[in-house]
Amino acid sequence: MRVEVEAHPEDGPAAVAQACRILSLDVDACGFPAVMSQDPVLARRVRAGPGLRPILFGSPWEAACWAVVCHRFRVTHADALVRRIAERRGRTLHVGGREVACFPSPGDLGELDASSGLSEAKRSRLAALADAALAGELDASTLRARPVAEALDAVRRLPGIGPFSAELVVGRGVGHPDLFPAAETHLTTALRRSYGLDGVEPVTVGDAWRPYRSWGAFFFREVPSDEQ
Repeated sequence: MRVEVEAHPEDGPAAVAQACRILSLDVDACGFPAVMSQDPVLARRVRAGPGLRPILFGSPWEAACWAVVCHRFRVTHADALVRRIAERRGRTLHVGGREVACFPSPGDLGELDASSGLSEAKRSRLAALADAALAGELDASTLRARPVAEALDAVRRLPGIGPFSAELVVGRGVGHPDLFPAAETHLTTALRRSYGLDGVEPVTVGDAWRPYRSWGAFFFREVPSDEQ
C-alpha cells in the first residue's frame, strides 16, 4: 500500500497509522490461514473476497456517532444524515482527484440544531460523545490495548451506546480483531443458515475463529458467497 499525505511532516506518521488501522493492515494476519483451514465455510467466504481485509470507520468517534444517528433509522436515511453533518461541519479534502467531505472531528462538531434532521435527544448524545472523545475516552489505541470485555464496558458507559453500538465501536471503529458481535442479528442469522445450526448458538462458531473473531464476522457480514 502506498499512502500520500499532504500535511505537516509531523502529522505524516499519524495519518499513515490511521490509514493502516482503517484497512486493518496493523493486524498481524499470519495466523488467519490456519483458522480458515479449520473452517471450510469461512474459507469460502474469504476466497470470495480475495485480498480483502476488514474495512473500519475513520475513527471510534465516527463509529459512535454513526451508532447514535442510526438508532431506529433505516441505514439509507442515517447515511444521508451523516453526510449532511459532514458537509456542514466537516472539512472538505481533495483525495484522488475528487472532493471528500469528512465527518467532523469532536472539536468541529459544534452545536447541532433541528435542521440536522436529528431529535433533541440524539443531538444531546452527539454533544456528549464529542466531550468524551476530547477527553480521550474514544481513543483507538487506548481501547485497542484493553481486553475486549473491558473496551466494551468502557464504551457502553458513553451516552446512547448500548450492546449493539458498543460492539460496532470496538469492532469496526477501534478495529479490535477478536470481537464476536453477538448483538448483530443479521450476522447470527447468516451463521445459522450457513452452518445449519440447530440448538447451537452462533457464538460457538465464532469461538473457533479466535483470535480473529472480528475478521470472521466481517467476511460473513460483507462478502456474498456462492450460497446466496
